[in-house]
Amino acid sequence: MHRPAFTPRPLLLALLSVFAGNAAAADTATVLNPVVVTGSRAEAASFDLPYSIDVVDSRTIGEGKLGVNASEALAGVPGLVIQNRNNYAQDLQISSRGFGTRAAFGVRGIKLITDGIPASTPDGQG
Repeated sequence: MHRPAFTPRPLLLALLSVFAGNAAAADTATVLNPVVVTGSRAEAASFDLPYSIDVVDSRTIGEGKLGVNASEALAGVPGLVIQNRNNYAQDLQISSRGFGTRAAFGVRGIKLITDGIPASTPDGQG
């Protein structure tokens, strides 16, 4: 009984063509549309506005904190509750003035997006 010898050349050529296609796809850049954010320049006292405003400057963020996640920077913002589980497999659970707290259907939070990149998942199950 004669058995043909295994030749790896066809398999090698097929694998090289697959990897070459992946390398070419990785070189292409995604062009995003510009995002324009505008705001009102009318001066008004924050007390008279129908919404709350709070400013956290860079000095406040950096004072005595490790800077690991948003819970440290936003800890002093009134009406904002951030639960840090100290588990990097789970994101922060964020609620603002009651929105995002425990509900009958589970825990729902607020999703943070920074420069189009999700900084948290709505349910904290990152």
